[in-house]
Amino acid sequence: MIKYIDLPRLHKEVRHKLQPRSEEVYQSGNHFPGKYCELAENLLKEMSGRKHAWLVTSGTAGILSMFLANKIQPGSTIACTNYSCPATVMPINLIGAKPVFFDVNKYGQQTYDDRLKDCDYIMATGLYGDTYDHDEFAKYGKPIMNDSAQSFGAKYKGVESLAHGQMSIISFSTNKNCPIYGTYGAVLTDDDELAERLRLIRRNGYENRDVALDIPIIGMNMQPHEDKAAQVFTSLQFLPEWQRRRTEINDYLEEQCKKIGISTRQSPEYSTRNYHKFMIFVKDNRKFVEAMTEKGVNCQLHYTYNFAKTEVLKPVWNTEYPGTEWWRQHAVTIPSNPWLTTAELKTIIETLKDTVTEEDLGLCL
Repeated sequence: MIKYIDLPRLHKEVRHKLQPRSEEVYQSGNHFPGKYCELAENLLKEMSGRKHAWLVTSGTAGILSMFLANKIQPGSTIACTNYSCPATVMPINLIGAKPVFFDVNKYGQQTYDDRLKDCDYIMATGLYGDTYDHDEFAKYGKPIMNDSAQSFGAKYKGVESLAHGQMSIISFSTNKNCPIYGTYGAVLTDDDELAERLRLIRRNGYENRDVALDIPIIGMNMQPHEDKAAQVFTSLQFLPEWQRRRTEINDYLEEQCKKIGISTRQSPEYSTRNYHKFMIFVKDNRKFVEAMTEKGVNCQLHYTYNFAKTEVLKPVWNTEYPGTEWWRQHAVTIPSNPWLTTAELKTIIETLKDTVTEEDLGLCL
């Protein structure tokens, strides 16, 4: 089976650097923020151009911390994508705010319209390795929180996607461009006041046990641990080579799919992609994934959701979301991780040729 993500290969590549660092952490007796946390955060600031970067326990925790740092109140309205991983929007309901869902376009990017005028905040999400159109969202004058979990390394009009918005977040989950074992995250900002709030929020809202009655802000336990920080720092060091390989793989898959006649996801003009996922479009994505899996290639559905029609998410305005429905029915992600061999890539293409039908060719939104 050709795996969608191959963690043993990840481990084989990083272990010579990671294992001594892990031993150093466990021998030191310090499991809370220290040397490797500082190294990882400093490297993130350098890579993003942001003034502040804080590691947190997941990308979802990063989104929640952005909401808490803004002191968003129950009942506030937050514009967000209607189509993504549910972790993108769950924190909105967790704090008692109200999601206002926006559809996705042919690039898989969050759309916008005049409903944004009536929203208190915007959480803008870049999907599949590209960015949302930041300048168009910024025209509405609302605070923008940048969900860049999938767009870290992509560029918006030549500038790193993490640099945009009041705050931005990263995910280091195993399926992201900079993966570790399990998941972790980071939240970044240029605002000193927000940065101080974020620092305390990830520590349950206070500096230390001696604050007595002076707890300044609501928070939760999101503070990083040195062993995970060592993983993040190590993966960040390998990221440039992984990105080089992802580019090679994407170019090969794009060329071969064009020869077959399979439509692939394209990037908007303003965005330079990071090759996070390689998407193709077929008539019936569920049947296609089942057929590919039976033939030994692990493909996935990204995604199966329509948040506006999900009862627990309680949308403010319900309308039609044709982009969401199109992606739910037709989008398939095929393996494109940087540990694929040349032989495996050829197998993926041969399996695609053997699986596609006339109905699968040339589909587009």
